This record gives sequence, structure tokens and C-alpha cells, in this order.
Amino acid sequence: MKQWLTAFLTLSILVGGISAPASAAGKTSSAYINWMSPAANRMGVDQTKNGLDTIMLPFFSLSNDGSLIVSPLLDQSFINDMKSRNVRTVAYLNNEWSRALAQAALTNRESLARQIADAISTNHLDGINVDLENMPPSDKDRLTDFVRLLRQSLSPEKEVSIAVGAIPDADAASYMGAYDYAALAKWADHLTIMAYDESYEGSSDAGPVASVSFVERSLQYALARVPANQIVLALPLYGRMWSADLSVKGMGLTEKTIQSLIQKFHGTITTVQGKAAKAVITVPAGANPVVNGKTLSPGTYTIWYDNEASRKEKLLLVSKYGLRGGSYWSLGQESANLWDYSVLWLNGAYFTDAEGHWAANWIASAAQSGWLSGTAPSRFEPDRSLTRAEAAAVLMKAYSGNGLSLTKGEMPFTDIPANYWGEQAISWAWKSGVVTGATATTFAPQMKVTREEWSLMLYRAANHLATGESTLPFSDMLPKRWSYTAVSSLYQQGIISGYTDGTFRPNASITRAEMSVMLVKAKEKQQ
Repeated sequence: MKQWLTAFLTLSILVGGISAPASAAGKTSSAYINWMSPAANRMGVDQTKNGLDTIMLPFFSLSNDGSLIVSPLLDQSFINDMKSRNVRTVAYLNNEWSRALAQAALTNRESLARQIADAISTNHLDGINVDLENMPPSDKDRLTDFVRLLRQSLSPEKEVSIAVGAIPDADAASYMGAYDYAALAKWADHLTIMAYDESYEGSSDAGPVASVSFVERSLQYALARVPANQIVLALPLYGRMWSADLSVKGMGLTEKTIQSLIQKFHGTITTVQGKAAKAVITVPAGANPVVNGKTLSPGTYTIWYDNEASRKEKLLLVSKYGLRGGSYWSLGQESANLWDYSVLWLNGAYFTDAEGHWAANWIASAAQSGWLSGTAPSRFEPDRSLTRAEAAAVLMKAYSGNGLSLTKGEMPFTDIPANYWGEQAISWAWKSGVVTGATATTFAPQMKVTREEWSLMLYRAANHLATGESTLPFSDMLPKRWSYTAVSSLYQQGIISGYTDGTFRPNASITRAEMSVMLVKAKEKQQ
């Protein structure tokens, strides 16, 4: 344990933090919170392993006359705490499925929009997500106008988004008609497609909460009307249960509860048509488990839900269609391992060996930006040392559009054969002066890159990042050292740090994970 802790602390100093917030990655990652305790909210966010850049909070509700109620549990210290973590706080307005409340709100929409704008400003929130449901198609124009009023009442940097029901086919369009996707997209920053409840509570037909087919058809309907970068895909963190005798029909269960039931009653799990997960459990006589306040009778129960495999199938759709990002309903219901892979998969970085890694979010960001790739379709090898050929390839992808000069002439390197995979990148790096040869006639493409070598390469590729030097506090980095200016610049910008013993260790090899961190930080500094 002591060795692990020492490595953990050393790594923290080395890269300036254990894990990047999800905002470091390209796709937005958000979740709704459906409880109100600030302590519980903090715990829920902590458990995401920095997997969220935005949380939607239930701070706003409606009175019977359609005016705004701001929850007395709105906690400013919690909001400030989230801001310090680079997590945006967006209040959502919910009508708890009450048609009367939704229609009162839309009747009172001008006043309600002003009240919401004032509450967001007063409480330093980052925006509003409208979550009004169970409205008839006749409310379509009023709902759109409400979103227009919100957009015009709030400053441009504040989010105005709306959660909309999933529409997988023409039949759904008839009862989801209050959501005019195209009109809403003119005023909302984005639409959150609630791609769940394909099967619902009270239905006698057991089935998936959100099959891949249902989700994809819903996205295709939306994409025909809304730009992809204005669509966020919301997925469920719950499942539903049916009893064989239908005394229980579609009871909602958190993923945590589902896992507990499967474990306790030795459930069998299958992945079925639609790539959804199905579990069957048998409750024996005398067990009397209580779920959601209901005692389950002896018998057979079928549970439909998402496991890791089925959820990944849905997350693939975010990159497939170029969506803005993903969201979840609701935080605290999920399986613990969701946050090991969520940001990676949202960003199209399908590296199973990077799941749960301290640099996962940085790797996701670099991969989503197209600056790096894996060593195989599902492998990144984050802890392997970076090679000189890989360094050239990464820097070319990240910086070849920076106006670096390309001189004519053949490379002098005898160890780069024709058709070598990295030939183009090495040629670019050498001609641009970003990476020199190991000798006058060799490049040494498989040689490991040291920390100071990568610092100099990055410094050169990024056009020197910052002017001037800062005094380095590292005992092994004296001003006369050849890499001092580059390391000093990166240190000054907060792109790299040293070790807990006060050293920089310039000759130590840099890993692919550490390279990803530095690259993303350097690119962020130049935005």
C-alpha cells in the first residue's frame, strides 16, 4: 500500500493532477441529479472520477400558477465547489410529469423566463435546462416561444437547453408533438434527446428501456431536423422489472439495485436482440426482498437494463453521428465502472487498457482531436514509453497546420526504410526542425523519448509556447542544461511539473499517457 501511495503522489506532481475534468475532452459529458443534499451531490460527483463537465440540478420547480419556485436547498458553496472543479452547474426546470403545471408555466412564460434569468444570475448558475414533459401537440408553439424568451433573457454565455422526448417513428411523433425539434434548435444551445422508456412502467410488455435500435432511430429522426453539434444523447442509468404474473410491470430499478438482486438471487444474464441486457431472477419463498418499498412475492422476475457492453453500443453512436456529447439520467443510480470508460467512449477513444487510467480523460481529448491513435483498435498502451517515431507522428497531427516551414530535401537517415509507417511524420518533424536526428545519419525511430527531449519537441512544435524563462525549482535542472529553456517554458505554463523529491528527472523516459497530458495542456494554452 505504501509503495502504491508513493507512486500515486509522485504521479500527481509529475503531471500536475491525477485526472483531468471531462471538459478536457472534446465531447460534453453531463448528468442529471435527482436529489437535493449538497453532501450527497458532492459524493455523487466525486464518484464520477472527473467524468462530468456539467451537472443538471433540480433547483427549479413550478407553482400552480406557473411561477418559479427556487429550492431552499440550493447551496452556493456547492455551486462554488463545482466551479473550482471546472464542472458547470445548470438548473433544470421540471414539471414532475404534471400537464397542468407545464401548461401553467407556458401560459406564464414571459414572467417565468424573467424569473429564471434573475435566479440564474443571482445564484451564479451556468444556465437552464427545460425539462417539461407530458404536453399535448397543441403546446408546441408555446413551448418553443418559452425557449426563445429564455434565450433572449439570458446572457450568451449562459446555457439554454431543452430535454425532449425521443421520437423513433411516426407513431411517437404523434404523441411527442409538443417538441418541434427544428424550431427549438433555433433558440436552444442544444437538445437533450431522452433516449429511454422504450418500455415503461405499467406496460404488460416487458422489454428494453432503450435498445440500440430505438436509440439510433431516435437520433436519426433528430438529425434530420437538428445539426449534430446541437444534439446530446441522454441514456438511462436504470432498468425495469416485470414479474411472471405481471403483478410487477416495469418497476424502475437503479443499476445498483439490479446488480444487488442479480447477485443475491443468482440471476442469469443474457444480451438479447437490440443489444440490451436481460436478467432473470427467481425469488424463493421466504426471501421477502423489499424493492422501492414493495415486497416481492416468490416467483420469477425479468429485468431489462444496460450493462457495460450494451451501453458501449449506445455510446458508439455519439462519435458515429458526430453528436455534441452524452448525458445520463440520473447520477447515483449507475454501476460504479461506468466512469472508467464513459469519457473515453464518448470521445471515440475505444481503448480498453485506458479505462480507469489516471490519464483517461486526457487520452480521450487527444484521441477525439485526432492527434493520436491507439497501438491497436482497442489498445493505447498508456504506460509504455513513447518512441521517437511516435513523437514525430503525434506532433505532425497536432501541429502540421501551425504554419511551420517545410524545406525541400531528402532525409539523411539511413535507418528509415522506404514505406516505413512513420516516414511522412519523421520527414515533417525533421524538415520543420521539431525533431532532430539521433546522429547526423540516424533517426533511431524506436528509441525511447526522455522527459527533456519531449519537452523540447513540444516547445518547438508549439512555436515556443511562451516568451522568456522562469527559474526552475528542480535540483537536476541547471540553467546551462541544453533543455533548460524548453522545460522552463512548459513549467511556466503549467504544462509539466516535477517530482516530490524536487527533481525533474530529465533523462527518464516519458510514457504515452504523460505525453497525452502535456500535449492537451499545450494545445489548450494556445486556444
